[in-house]
Amino acid sequence: MSSTITCLWIQEELDDISIVCINSWLKLGYNINLYTYSFAFRNEWINTKYDNNVIILDANTVIPYKINESDNYPFVSDLFRFTLFNINKKSNDKKRIIWLDTDQFLLRKVPEFNFVSSQHTLKKGAFAHKKATKIPAIFGLAFNGEEKVDWDYIIDKGNNKATTYQSGYLKWFEKELLKEDVLLEPEVFAPIHWGWAKQIYTCHILPIVMKYGLEPPVFLELYKNKSIVGIHLWRAMLNKNKWDIKGDSIFNQLRMRTLY
Repeated sequence: MSSTITCLWIQEELDDISIVCINSWLKLGYNINLYTYSFAFRNEWINTKYDNNVIILDANTVIPYKINESDNYPFVSDLFRFTLFNINKKSNDKKRIIWLDTDQFLLRKVPEFNFVSSQHTLKKGAFAHKKATKIPAIFGLAFNGEEKVDWDYIIDKGNNKATTYQSGYLKWFEKELLKEDVLLEPEVFAPIHWGWAKQIYTCHILPIVMKYGLEPPVFLELYKNKSIVGIHLWRAMLNKNKWDIKGDSIFNQLRMRTLY
C-alpha cells in the first residue's frame, strides 16, 4: 500500500489552505511528493517546515511550464496529473499513485484500491443534472498503472478551454472512467457540496437549508462517519468570491484538528 500522497502547486508559495490540508495528510502518517514550478519554493520554503516528510520535486520533469498569473491553472493541473499517471502506466516499474488537490482535507486515510472522487449532481435549478447520477471530480484519485484508462486519449482530446473550476479534459476523463469501476460516492471526499462552500469559511456550523435539491450534512457528524475520508474545501470559489474567513469557521475548526 502506498503511504505517499502526490500533489502539485503551481504558484510561487503555498497558501494557508494548502498548509492546513497538507498538515492533515501528515497527521495521518503520509509522506508527500509535492511537485512545484517555483524555483525558490523548491529550494527554500518547504524544507524549513516539514523536513523529510515532504519531498519537493521539480514539476518540469513531468511537463515543462513557466508560471504565469494569466494562465489557466485547472488546465495545467489536469494536464500535469494525467501525464503523471500516463508515465506511470507506461513504466516498467509501476507504482500506486495517490493524487490529492491541496484543498482536500483528510479526516481518515484514503481507500487502498484504485478510486476517483465524485461530487453531487444538482437536483434542482438551472443547472440541474438530467440524470440522477454522480459525476467525477478529480480532487482525489489513485491508480496503480494497471488501469484501463487511456491517458493518451484524454490528453489528446483535452483542450485549453475551461471554466474557473475545471478544464476541458474532464468530459474525456469521465468517458474513460466507463472502463473502470472506481468512482466513489460523493460523500467520501466531498460531503459538503459546493453550494455551501461559503459556509465552510464563514459559519461555525452548516445551516440546515436545502440548496439545489440537496440537504447539507451536520458538520460534527462528519467526524463520526467512517465512510467519509475527507472534506473538499472548494478553494477556487473562495478565491473568486473573496469571502472573509471567520475565526470560528468550519475551516478554522479543521485547522485546529491538525495541531494536536
